[in-house]
Amino acid sequence: MPISYLKTTANNNGYLVRPTSYTFPAGLNIAVAAQSVTSIDYLVVAGGGGGGGGNYHGGGGGAGGFLTGSLVTTISTPYTVTVGSGGPGGVATARGSSGTDSSFPGVTTATGGGGGAYASGYTSGNPAGTNDGYSGGGGFGGGSTTNSTAGESNKGGGGGGGCAGAGNGMPGGSGIVVIRYPDTFAPAASATVSPTVTGGYRIYKFTANGSITF
Repeated sequence: MPISYLKTTANNNGYLVRPTSYTFPAGLNIAVAAQSVTSIDYLVVAGGGGGGGGNYHGGGGGAGGFLTGSLVTTISTPYTVTVGSGGPGGVATARGSSGTDSSFPGVTTATGGGGGAYASGYTSGNPAGTNDGYSGGGGFGGGSTTNSTAGESNKGGGGGGGCAGAGNGMPGGSGIVVIRYPDTFAPAASATVSPTVTGGYRIYKFTANGSITF
């Protein structure tokens, strides 16, 4: 059906006169461009610490720290995304290594989890790490021989398991950065990952370093 709107005209002297109407022809399509987003929600998770090695059950690594919230963004400005990696597990009687940090501009850095302590003999090994997330304490002698498992990559930076019996600790899981905003806003001008659209949101999930421009 035809679409009508009002427009204001001016006489020869430049004075505004009463509005007159204009009707678009039937079948005319009018496109409205989606606006660029100016505010996003974020989740930033650092890498988990590696599990400790040892002669008798090393401690598990600490989970990576995480941050979540909302942030006002600037259109046409590139944002660099850093995703932390999991720390390697401790070899023999060595503690696990801490995970590395994840970050997004304008957000406080999420700190990697501390590495797990090693265990020596039937007593605890070296002290826990001091990074956010912290590490498990040194293992204590016991009868468990169940093998430990590595932290799962890009699932929130879980710490790696300590060794079961004598052996090496397992690595921590890598971190992740997730950006989302309502899908009524336009897609990012550029991004190193492709978005998914679900639940009314446009979601960008970074499992490795990258960038995004809104």
